[in-house]
Amino acid sequence: MEFLSKFKVRLESDDFLQGPELEGDGKGAAEVEKQLKIDTGLLAQACIKAADIGHSAKPWDVHYKYSLSVVEEFFKQGDKEREMGLPISALCDRNAASSLAQSQRGFLLFLCRPMFVVLVSAEKVRGERLYDAAVAAKKRDSSKRRSSAFLAVGEDGDVVGPGRRGSAGRRGSAASMRSSRRTSQASALQLNFSMVENVCLRLLDDNVEEWTKRMSESQPSKEKTGS
Repeated sequence: MEFLSKFKVRLESDDFLQGPELEGDGKGAAEVEKQLKIDTGLLAQACIKAADIGHSAKPWDVHYKYSLSVVEEFFKQGDKEREMGLPISALCDRNAASSLAQSQRGFLLFLCRPMFVVLVSAEKVRGERLYDAAVAAKKRDSSKRRSSAFLAVGEDGDVVGPGRRGSAGRRGSAASMRSSRRTSQASALQLNFSMVENVCLRLLDDNVEEWTKRMSESQPSKEKTGS
């Protein structure tokens, strides 16, 4: 949870994942590049941690299978701790009254879900940064094309004016096409940047709902117990 708090703080900064091409607050390029590497490292760590608990965001049959395996590992750790006279770690006591459904529901809600929620936010910020970078690149390309329209020199040394298109003009057109593709790809990403939210988080919430249902089924109602 300490890592998650640190990641959230950085994620809420205006310059999170900001590249040198978007520099606008007076920072030097070297400083911006250094911070970008730190941010990229934090994002990579978050992805690795999410992958480690990735079964929580898989379809129910896959998640349930992994849950049984993980719980048995925890129980074996608890058995070893009991043998050594050590305090038994949370979720590791096979003799505890809490049910599998209850422990797994808590695991998903309080450990797994927050990680995926913060990844959704990071994914959106990344999409915005890519879009902004593509727009900035398009503006630079447009500026270069306007300059070369007034005076361009072809590979053969001839001056190419507004009415003639030499190799410089062709290069400008190619750069424009590349820029347009980058902008289109970034726009698509920005509009469709909820993969973690629409797939992973949705499946995780489905699994929480299934565990909640099983938890209620495993607990006799007050009417049945007479209490």
